[in-house]
Amino acid sequence: MRLYEIDLSPKPYTSGQLINQYTNEIEYDNQKPQEYDYPDTRRPRLTLRALRKMRHKSDARKAEIADHKKFVHLMYGNQDEAATQTAIEAQKDKLDRDTELEKEKIKQRGELEREKLKQRGELEKEKMKQLADIEKEKRQRNAEREEDYYKALHMNRLKETCMRIQDSLDKGYG
Repeated sequence: MRLYEIDLSPKPYTSGQLINQYTNEIEYDNQKPQEYDYPDTRRPRLTLRALRKMRHKSDARKAEIADHKKFVHLMYGNQDEAATQTAIEAQKDKLDRDTELEKEKIKQRGELEREKLKQRGELEKEKMKQLADIEKEKRQRNAEREEDYYKALHMNRLKETCMRIQDSLDKGYG
């Protein structure tokens, strides 16, 4: 193709086209574009879908570049450094696993302690019930003793009264 054969006249974009700002290429959506014949060369408005698509591509590109940088560093970097880096990553993974195991152990300990406390609580309830029964028995015994004491006291007073009456009758006062 020769330079004079290239058509340099501006062509209008359709709504289904998207201009990639980084490479100045035109990307097409999956939808069938609607054609509008604009007399001017303004760029079309970007839709939210197009912006989201560009953002996802940019994020994917950034992640790919980061992975590539790690790979290049491992490939061309100092071998001792690479070995150290892999050892550090392995140790981090091990620590993560260990912390997960510790969390599980702590959770199990907590459950066991809750169960022990529950059993202790039941034992304490049982002891409290036994102590309450003992106190009740003591009160009953004390009440019986008190009743016996007052009965005996009353009987003694009755006897004394009877003896006084008998003495008075014997002496002839009555």
